[in-house]
Amino acid sequence: MAVPQTAFTLDELVRKVAAKLGVEDYRSDDTPMVPVSDPFKLEKCGEMVQRGINLLIDAAPREGWRWMRRTHSETFVVAGDGSNNIDSDAARYMLPLGFGGEVVGDIRYTKDSNHSTNITWVPDTEIKRLRADYVNTGYPTRAAFLPYQPTTASGTGRRWELIVDPQPSSAETVELDYILHFDGVLLYGGTADSASATTIVDATFATTHPSDDTFNDWYVEVIDGTGRGSYAQVTDYTGSTGTFTVADWLTPTGAAGGTDPGASSVFIVKPAHPYYHPVGFAYDGVIETACLAACEIYGRSEMTDDHFTSMFYNRKVPEAHNINRRQVQRRPGVMTRGGSQHCHRQFNTVTTDHDV
Repeated sequence: MAVPQTAFTLDELVRKVAAKLGVEDYRSDDTPMVPVSDPFKLEKCGEMVQRGINLLIDAAPREGWRWMRRTHSETFVVAGDGSNNIDSDAARYMLPLGFGGEVVGDIRYTKDSNHSTNITWVPDTEIKRLRADYVNTGYPTRAAFLPYQPTTASGTGRRWELIVDPQPSSAETVELDYILHFDGVLLYGGTADSASATTIVDATFATTHPSDDTFNDWYVEVIDGTGRGSYAQVTDYTGSTGTFTVADWLTPTGAAGGTDPGASSVFIVKPAHPYYHPVGFAYDGVIETACLAACEIYGRSEMTDDHFTSMFYNRKVPEAHNINRRQVQRRPGVMTRGGSQHCHRQFNTVTTDHDV
C-alpha cells in the first residue's frame, strides 16, 4: 500500500536524532546514517525518539489527539486456530500492539451482522466465572479486555487480550474503538559477513539474538555498500548463525529486482509495525521538533541549548492543536448567510395602543 512520500519512518527520526546528538555514522559517500556501529548509541537515539513522541502525547489538547483514536476489528474463529487466537481458544483474541487498555465506547457487531445481539463490557472475572464450569456457545453478549498472561512463561508482557462469552459459534466480526499507545522504537543494525540473493548474515546477531525466528516478518534494509536502498521482509531468522533469509530483494520503490547485498553491506532491521511514526504525516514537522527537543531535555550532557525545546512548546504544539481541530469532521453549512434584518434602537418617542 502506498504511503505519502513525506511521511517519516522511525529510522529516519533516529538518524535526525543521531545528528543532533553528534553520534551519527557516515556512509562511504559521507552522507549521515543511523549509528549502526555502536548498539548503545543506536539504542540511545531510539530512546530519544520514544521520548519525543511521548512529549507530543503529553501535550494533547483538552479534547485529546484524534490520531490516537483507532478502531480494531476482530473476526471470531470458531475453530480457535486463527492468527489472533490465544491457546486455541475461540473466545480469546490478542489485541493490537498499540492497545494499552483504554477503550472508547461499546464493543459492537459490524453493520452487516444478521442479528440484533448487543455486546456489553463486563469485568473479566465475570466471564472467567461463567466459563469455569461450562462453556456456552452462541452469539457473544459479554466482552472484557485484560493484560495477556502467557501460559508457558512467568510474568506478563505489555500485550492485552479480548475475551468474550458465550464462546462464538459463527464467524461474526466485532469492532471496538480504543486509544493508541505507542509501544516503542525497535531498531537494530549490522554489517554483513556474507550475503546472497536470499540471505544476509551477521554473526554478531548470534550473540545478541540467539533465538530462531526472532526477526521473522521484520524488514531488512541495506543502508550502505553493495545493494544500498534494497530491502526485503524476513521469511526466516536463524539465531545460531545470525542469518536473515528473504524471498527477494526489492528496490526502494517496492518493485522486484533490487540489488543483492554483499559482504560488508551495512543494514538495519526493523519491525513491520510500527514502521512509520504513529502520529500521521500531517504532523511530521511537529514530531521531528519533538524528538530534537527530547535530545535537549533528556540528553543534557550532550546538549548546551534549548532551541528545539522552545520551538516545540511555543510554536509546534499550537500548530499541532490546530491540525487536530481541522481533522474534526464538520457538516458544511450554507455558502452565504442570505438576507438579514438588523434591529436598530429607537430613541424617538413611540406611541402605541397600549399606552396608559
